[in-house]
Amino acid sequence: MPLKDSSTEITPERLFGTWRLISATAFDAAGNEAAPPYGPQAMGRVVLTPSGRLMAVLCDGRPELPEGAARAYASYCGNFAIEGEYLVTTVDAALVTARM
Repeated sequence: MPLKDSSTEITPERLFGTWRLISATAFDAAGNEAAPPYGPQAMGRVVLTPSGRLMAVLCDGRPELPEGAARAYASYCGNFAIEGEYLVTTVDAALVTARM
């Protein structure tokens, strides 16, 4: 996803800090919108540091889940860099190691 709009370029300094997830969407291989990956009340934080490290924690934030449902959860960390209009992360640790 591009990191700038028509009026503001994003620099690393403007990204440093802790960010709160406000929504999460997913798409299937054909580009159609899929079910929300972290349920209807997604919750998460991303931390970006001046040393170029990133940590992300995402989950289904509902206080209670329907019986038999598993709570969706993901976490990862690694180095990040701004490359043109994109934030690029090199993941070095993740809950699901297949995503590394």
